[in-house]
Amino acid sequence: MEEDKNKINSVGDTDVELNEEEAVKEQLTPNDTPKVKYVNKDFPDKNGDAKIDIENIHLNVGMGKEELMKYANEPAWVRARMILFILFWVCWLGMLIGAIVIIVLAPRCAPPPQLEWWQKSVFYHVYVPSFKDGDGDGMGDLKGLTSKLDYFDKLDVDSLLLSPIYQSPMKDNGYDISNYTDIEPKFGTMEDFEMLMSKLKKKDMKVIMDFIPNHSSDQHPWFKESVKGNSVYKDYYIWAGNRTSGPPNNWLSVFGGSAWTFNEERGQYYFHQFSEHQPDLNLRNPLVKAELEQVLKFWLDKGIDGFRIDAIPHLFESEELLDEPVNENATVSKDKYDYLDHIYTKSQPEIFTILAEWREILDNYTHSTGSKKILMTEAYDTLNNTLLYYGKEDAPLSNIPFNFKLLELTKESTAKDLLEHLEYWTSSLPDWAWPNWVLGNHDVDRLASRVGEEVLDGIFMATLLNRGTPIIYYGDELGMLNARILPTEVKDVANPDKPRDVCRTPMQWNNSTSAGFSNSTNLWLPIQDDFETVNVENELQTSRSHLNVFRELVKLRSQPAIRFGKVYYLSEKPNMFCMLRIRKGSPGYLIVINMGNNSSTIDFTNSHENLPDSANVEVRSKNLTGRLAESGHSKIKLKDVTLGSKESVVLSFVPKFDN
Repeated sequence: MEEDKNKINSVGDTDVELNEEEAVKEQLTPNDTPKVKYVNKDFPDKNGDAKIDIENIHLNVGMGKEELMKYANEPAWVRARMILFILFWVCWLGMLIGAIVIIVLAPRCAPPPQLEWWQKSVFYHVYVPSFKDGDGDGMGDLKGLTSKLDYFDKLDVDSLLLSPIYQSPMKDNGYDISNYTDIEPKFGTMEDFEMLMSKLKKKDMKVIMDFIPNHSSDQHPWFKESVKGNSVYKDYYIWAGNRTSGPPNNWLSVFGGSAWTFNEERGQYYFHQFSEHQPDLNLRNPLVKAELEQVLKFWLDKGIDGFRIDAIPHLFESEELLDEPVNENATVSKDKYDYLDHIYTKSQPEIFTILAEWREILDNYTHSTGSKKILMTEAYDTLNNTLLYYGKEDAPLSNIPFNFKLLELTKESTAKDLLEHLEYWTSSLPDWAWPNWVLGNHDVDRLASRVGEEVLDGIFMATLLNRGTPIIYYGDELGMLNARILPTEVKDVANPDKPRDVCRTPMQWNNSTSAGFSNSTNLWLPIQDDFETVNVENELQTSRSHLNVFRELVKLRSQPAIRFGKVYYLSEKPNMFCMLRIRKGSPGYLIVINMGNNSSTIDFTNSHENLPDSANVEVRSKNLTGRLAESGHSKIKLKDVTLGSKESVVLSFVPKFDN
């Protein structure tokens, strides 16, 4: 019994530790039978707690190293391992090749479109003399402009187009330049300009300067030396004829009258396409070309982002100085510009050669600075001639040849007129060219005066939400109208018969003295009568104002459908302009403008395959009334869209697609 007890204790109370050899010896054989004893020392004949005495237990630890190595080296196992290894790599290579085939042959998604900064921008044309007076002399200046840069943050506008700020006698509001590389003192100093540029760059804003290469002022040192017959400057300008022979031909000035003025000191006539105070430069002279190239580089070194080239069709004239024929359709007197057909003084082929040279200069700066530099061109010309300024896809010239077609819109214009004016440009563009929409400038009546204040918001909707770059004129976002200016107040000395100053009155910032434009009452032009309500401060605080509608539209330009989507025009009713912007995977937009004089209802059901049954009201015109004028982004049914006379609305929706 003691022996059994010891056996039990030796198994139950201690761990069995065997080396590999002992473990093999202790393995059970088929003939071995385990012996198990149930022991209860107090009640041997009763059930209860038991200790188990297990004899002949063998631990199974698998094959030993030597046995494994014996099998591992057998030829059959070697071949099996090799076959599995080869199969693994064959399968891996097969999957790799399959993946490559799928990538190569599968339909590719179109790369996301990329737009340059100038394509995404809304350009804001600042007429510097009228924007903001910073020194209290009654004239706008660079300090004043710098003080108002935060205003452009509110507009979400990041690109400025500046009127000329070069040194000038101001006979033609700065377009008569006496020094191309200095600032006119009325506008400030070069330090003021550099401060403006520094703050613009901090805001990541772009600035385009006016460049006037066709002519200089008669007060420019070049012209004074040319008058004297200085050998270097003698041919800087176009000289011909003498007192005895008279003018060399019948060429007329754009401002009317002969384009030739006699100079007593030189004893010859000089040519001027515009005012007699603006003699034309001789761009066939390589010295003149070199001078102008240095002007471009000077301002590019100052950090500007491009140039608007003024009056580009007038840069060259025929060297033969032949008389121009009479315009067969002329309805004006013989001394007016339109009396002649300007085949020798306008749109000469050399223009495109010099434009390519200037474009190369800007492209070089683009490459060296990493910031895109652009050219804009101003050409009041035929459509075909204007489109030539784009150049070719592999040899581009102007990034933005100004599209002036929309300047023809009037208060009597219909929805059909608006559509035709938009398609007039876009239908003629090559696929690679980018459209633009000029809505106003310093030479034409203000937008609200031309089209009517009631439909102003609708015109902004049709252009800011269209494909292309809009160029707007300061104050038009407020709905400023032409000013009533007395003949004695007209400052346009170069062209007194055409009082362009009606669209150049001071910007209306608030309802204080001088509309917040200046702390002086001695203004260069009077303030408009409506400044107490039509001003920035008041319209920012008024939810339904032209200014706030404009701001909402500029914000929408960042939406994918507006930047990259297709444009569709819907002809639902003669007096209604309807435009769709659609891009798969993003919200679409429907612009509806009632240009008629009566209320009208449209059912858009089945008008376009991508239009759903309902949409949300996104932007409302200032004058919108009725159900669509409700606050918030209200949802409406597209089968019943009603607009009153001259009202407009932008609707957003989720486009329908088959897949």
